[in-house]
Amino acid sequence: MDIAPYITAKFNLLLVVTHEEDRVVKDLRKGFAGGRDPKKIMSWTLSKGLLDVTDPKNIKGVPGTEGKPDKVLKSIRENSRPAIFVLKDYQPFLKTAPICRAVRDLSKDLEDTHTWVVITTPRREVVEELQDAITVLEYDLPDRAYLSDLVHAAATAWKLEDVETEEIADALSGLTDAQASNALSLSRAMTRTIDLETVLAEKARAISQDGTIETMDTDVTLDDVAGYDELVAWLRKRRKAFSQEAQDFGLPTPKGVLLVGVPGAGKSLTCKAVAREWGLPLLKCDVGSLFGSYVGQSEANVRKLTKTAEAAAPCVLWLDEIDKGFSSSSGQSSGDSGTSSRVLGTFVTWLQEKKAPVFIVATANHPEHLPAEFLRRGRWDEMWALDLPNQEGRRAIFDVHLKRRMEDPSTIDVSALVKASVGFTGSEIESVVEEGLFEAFEDGRRPISTKDILQSCEKTVPLSSAADSEIETMRQWARGRARNASGQAPESPASESSRFDALD
Repeated sequence: MDIAPYITAKFNLLLVVTHEEDRVVKDLRKGFAGGRDPKKIMSWTLSKGLLDVTDPKNIKGVPGTEGKPDKVLKSIRENSRPAIFVLKDYQPFLKTAPICRAVRDLSKDLEDTHTWVVITTPRREVVEELQDAITVLEYDLPDRAYLSDLVHAAATAWKLEDVETEEIADALSGLTDAQASNALSLSRAMTRTIDLETVLAEKARAISQDGTIETMDTDVTLDDVAGYDELVAWLRKRRKAFSQEAQDFGLPTPKGVLLVGVPGAGKSLTCKAVAREWGLPLLKCDVGSLFGSYVGQSEANVRKLTKTAEAAAPCVLWLDEIDKGFSSSSGQSSGDSGTSSRVLGTFVTWLQEKKAPVFIVATANHPEHLPAEFLRRGRWDEMWALDLPNQEGRRAIFDVHLKRRMEDPSTIDVSALVKASVGFTGSEIESVVEEGLFEAFEDGRRPISTKDILQSCEKTVPLSSAADSEIETMRQWARGRARNASGQAPESPASESSRFDALD
């Protein structure tokens, strides 16, 4: 959010939630240090005290304000020139009674003056006593125009030619000003130019630094999502949904999908394939990592997630195993002072109301544990059930994995493999093909045979057998609640002949 309108409208006491305190100062200097009605820009930190940073080339200090939060309030109250004071380390002091009272008094003293106070903090925490005195703003990450200017300025300063400014700016989206500048500097140090791959690699490292979000590369497409023709067709129909052409036509921006199903059915594969097929960056969040042990940390993690996703838009956001983070039956919310409820409320509201082109692909192994408000229509465009693949699905999955390993499916009795793999998930089919390859490699590096894979099938105990009651509970839940990804009625392993008949 832009601070400038609030300064112009004489909101004299602001708390700005951001990690980018230096960019706040830079933006204030750019907007208010010059022009017809110039204002001094003052900055206070606990270590350096109060500094006049109006001119970055001529910074002046105010002696005696280092480490003294009460002294800076006195300096603000005595100020007689139009000025904006940015307090960088001040938020923790607001919790103490003397400073809290002093700030409340100051908020009234600043009315009808030409003095503004901007408190920067990474955490959105305001004591109750100050909630009517202070205005809280979320500071957005740099937009594309800002990043384009940053890339252009760097290329000019380093005398680099043929830099794809817009392409690099897109790659930097989702980073802070400092992170973007560091990525450009690293690229120049490593490649002597601004290299797209280097920038993307540094972006992936920076975003995943705290373990909440990570960027992912993928080499799979929807052609690899075998056995789920209905889901694949639905996704391909929305391939150009974020284009200007789609907007001009009046198409709504897709919200996202919830994928439920047995482990190994292909939910993660689908997430990766959507991003690659649509040509969009893929951000991944393990929902369980959003919950932190410190007060306010969980809420801050959610805000970071949503802000980063919106800044990187258009993009695909993969929410992995949401049932672990938002389980209504885990008892999590009973002993965490309501943190889980607040995080859930914030998150589902964002799902419903977000305007940025962020397509969410969420996965859940136990959707029966999710709260009802997470499942209702409007949060998602569609809920899809990825069930155990039927005969045709298993045939398609065997073909995909044989071809990916440079094997000719026509030399294999795939029908026998389909019969031997009743109740197998897609990942289990992949595993038996790989095991067959190891067997062929060990036996003189010969071509893989049907027997190799059949023997691997015989040794494998599928999850549908090892955890049959758990899997059946999930499948029963999905019937009537989620759309079947294959477009066909679910197939029960018990309805087929024994898979071991294929080995005779």
